[in-house]
Amino acid sequence: MSVWSVRANRLRGGRSHGVRVATVCTPLLLLATGCLPLTPLAPSARPARVVAADSFARRMVAQEQAINPASFPARSVAVVPLQVFTQDTTLHVLGFGLADLLMTDLARSAQLVVVDRLRLDAVLREQQLAESGRVDEATAPRTGRLIGARTLVMGEVRDASGTELALATRLVTATDASIRGGPASRADVNQLLEAEKRLASELFARLGVALTPREQQAFLERPTASLAALLAYSRGVRREMNGDLRGARADFEEAARIDRSFRQAQERVVQLSQYLGESVGGLTSRLAALTALTVDATNRPSVPVRSDTVDPAFTNARRLATLILTF
Repeated sequence: MSVWSVRANRLRGGRSHGVRVATVCTPLLLLATGCLPLTPLAPSARPARVVAADSFARRMVAQEQAINPASFPARSVAVVPLQVFTQDTTLHVLGFGLADLLMTDLARSAQLVVVDRLRLDAVLREQQLAESGRVDEATAPRTGRLIGARTLVMGEVRDASGTELALATRLVTATDASIRGGPASRADVNQLLEAEKRLASELFARLGVALTPREQQAFLERPTASLAALLAYSRGVRREMNGDLRGARADFEEAARIDRSFRQAQERVVQLSQYLGESVGGLTSRLAALTALTVDATNRPSVPVRSDTVDPAFTNARRLATLILTF
């Protein structure tokens, strides 16, 4: 049987002390490697967090006239699905995944307030925009107001030359409904996340944000180099946005199986299981301790593993988690 050996480093006074935390068999992570089959999970009630998010969306629509965008945090931001215009229709779903990972990267900075994913999804469902993800220049200012984002990032992906794709963004300001050009980039279809990183870097500059060395180190990490894994992840983001959490979890599991190092996909599997009140192999509670390092309780975009964490075992310590597969 494969075993994941979980280790952590504690940094104090500039020194690294290796600490063995636990050695656990984790079916979820083994499933991500393709060693275990998918196991049907028992039905459960609609997740309370999704119910709360939908209630928030309805309340915002009902109170829309009273919303004052000037009251939003100055650096509050959200990213809506990018529109994809390519001859290869299998790539169209990438708009969901790229926007999701772009929002995750923006959340690396403690200076930005990134809108809660569940609330963004709920507002798009309330506007009947979740299925297509199509937020255009006509609907973007309203979307920004409803979700509470001072700045809304929207954009598109188009065919360029050869196998290259061009990414372009626009920035919507909720206070005056103005729309201005944002950063643009281009890359080969198999290196789209390189272009996404360039967009995020320029967005930080546009928003007046300078990353700390620690934030920069986490930001530079690449989620996956696999286009197939990115496509599966993107399908999961689209399904989650439409409220199909079980379908989304299956897509994230597929992404994790394709690329065993795709940490964000693994995190989302655990996270959605928690929302559904279900477990994978009965060990979700044990995996949650790891996931808590990177995914917070309100479904904000993932923050890096390399982050300051207050934990009973590592109070005021910086913890670096490493997963080592042994046979």
